[in-house]
Amino acid sequence: MNRGNCPLCGSLVRAKDLKPYSRLACGKCHADLHLGKDGDLKIGGPPDVDAQFQELKREIRQKVEGFPARKVVTVSATLLVLGLGLYQLFGPAERLDSVAEKAARAIADNDSRTLESLAAPGTADDLRRWYEAVRPRLAQLRQGWGGKTEAVEAHVAQEDRDQHKGSVGVSIRPVMSGARDVSLADPSVATAGAETTFDEATDWTLTRWGRWKIDGRATVARISPTTAAR
Repeated sequence: MNRGNCPLCGSLVRAKDLKPYSRLACGKCHADLHLGKDGDLKIGGPPDVDAQFQELKREIRQKVEGFPARKVVTVSATLLVLGLGLYQLFGPAERLDSVAEKAARAIADNDSRTLESLAAPGTADDLRRWYEAVRPRLAQLRQGWGGKTEAVEAHVAQEDRDQHKGSVGVSIRPVMSGARDVSLADPSVATAGAETTFDEATDWTLTRWGRWKIDGRATVARISPTTAAR
C-alpha cells in the first residue's frame, strides 16, 4: 500500500502498490497527482516517458557528433607508428645470423638492391664494388655445377656486440645426389664440381640502433685493398 500526503491540501492519500509515474488524484481537493520516481507524490500528471527518452537520445547524438573522432583516430595512428618506429630503433638488437642469411640469399639470387640495402652507412659503393668483383667467380662455378640445386649458407664467425663488430662467411654450393652422379658420363667432373664451392667472408658492424649492417669498406678490402681505396 502506497501512502502519502497531497502536496496541495495535505490530505492523506492511500493507493495500492503502484509503480513510479502512476497517475493518482487527491480524494479531498481532487488535484491531479502522480507517484514520482523517488516514491513521493507529485502535483500534476506523470511526465511523458517517451518524450524524455527521445530527448536523451538527442543529447547523446549531439555529444557523439561533437566528439573529435577523426582527430582521435589520427592521433592514435600517429602514436602507433611512432611506437613501432621506436621499437625498431630501440628494441632488442637483431641477431647477426638472421640478417646474414638474408645477405647470403641476395648474393645467390643476384639481388644487388637487397644487398646494398644491408650496407652500413657510407659503404654502399664499396659493397657494390665487392659484389661486382666476386659475382663472376660464382657464375663460373655454377657452370660446373650443371644446374644442380644449391645450398646457400651463412656462417657467423664473430658476433661481438660490445665492439659492434662481426664477420660472416657466405657459402654457396651444389647439393649433390648420389644416384644422379652415377649416371653422369664423367663422374670425376662431378666430383670436382662438388668440392668447389663459393666461399666469401664479409665484415659487419652493429649500428647504434641495434641493426647489423655489412661494412662494405672492410669487406672489399679483404679481396683487394686497392679496390677499397677507390
